[in-house]
Amino acid sequence: MDNDAKMLQLLSSSLTALELKYRANDFATQRELEPQIEELVTKYSDLRRKLREGPVIMTDEDIAGMTRIRDEIDAAADKQSMMFAIARTAAFIGMRV
Repeated sequence: MDNDAKMLQLLSSSLTALELKYRANDFATQRELEPQIEELVTKYSDLRRKLREGPVIMTDEDIAGMTRIRDEIDAAADKQSMMFAIARTAAFIGMRV
């Protein structure tokens, strides 16, 4: 499996983890996080499109960086840490689109 495929799997599982944490929050927190989640999903779609169009563009460093972010997502226990994890994920993706 090449790094692009690994990244797609890692991002997919990371977004699922964020969405599950989002759903576990109260309605007020969900409303506050919704715009960030939607922006992240849009960036994710853009990156998926880019990865389908060309050759391998992800490096081992990219995989390691996203793995660290995924660890932050897993550890996110409150609204602030979720907001930070969402922002980090969006920034990571945005630098690669």
